[in-house]
Amino acid sequence: SLGAALAIMLASFDINPKTGQPENVAEVILCATKREQVEKVMYSEIERMRMQSKYIREMSDSINRQITFRHNQGSIRCVGSDKPYDGLSPLAIVQDELHAWREHHRKFYDTMQTGSGARVQPIILTLTTAGDDQSHLWMSEYKYAKSILHQEFNDEQVFALCFELDEKDDVLNPENWIKANPNLEVSVKSQYIERLASEAANDDLALNRFKRYHANQLVS
Repeated sequence: SLGAALAIMLASFDINPKTGQPENVAEVILCATKREQVEKVMYSEIERMRMQSKYIREMSDSINRQITFRHNQGSIRCVGSDKPYDGLSPLAIVQDELHAWREHHRKFYDTMQTGSGARVQPIILTLTTAGDDQSHLWMSEYKYAKSILHQEFNDEQVFALCFELDEKDDVLNPENWIKANPNLEVSVKSQYIERLASEAANDDLALNRFKRYHANQLVS
């Protein structure tokens, strides 16, 4: 929901600090390993928000899974490593589920990272759960973010926020779940996590899944 709201705001209302005018052709790119994935999750949430706002709905058009704003020709569209993409000059990139990006996605990843060179104030938003020992791209960004949070060095251009259990925490203790699930009882119910925890207590594979998806911890 945060990524969806940010995409709408940047594509429609972002102001160029040099001109004081709305950013011209403010392109927002939603990307994942597969275009279908980002269309079903992120884009669907954006379209839901758009339809709930009469003001945003009347100032925009939605055609073929692309939203365009008439006043500045800003747009929101989806790309994936499995579909052709070219000529990108995005104001914003929203990278979804980075843990699923593998080494063969690196060229796609690099294209997403470097396509905003002509923009005055580009932004890249990365949303992800924990990865596994094959999630090299995720691991690189995760380690960088943790270094900033631990104040090993300072990077004022990066805002990092990690919701995860600490290494010494008991992942099956309900009192710890809020650390990795800040939306507990809103978008995920404790009763659901309790059921998975019960399974994880008696099965190593289920425990591995639980650590990754509900404690947000790296697994093999």
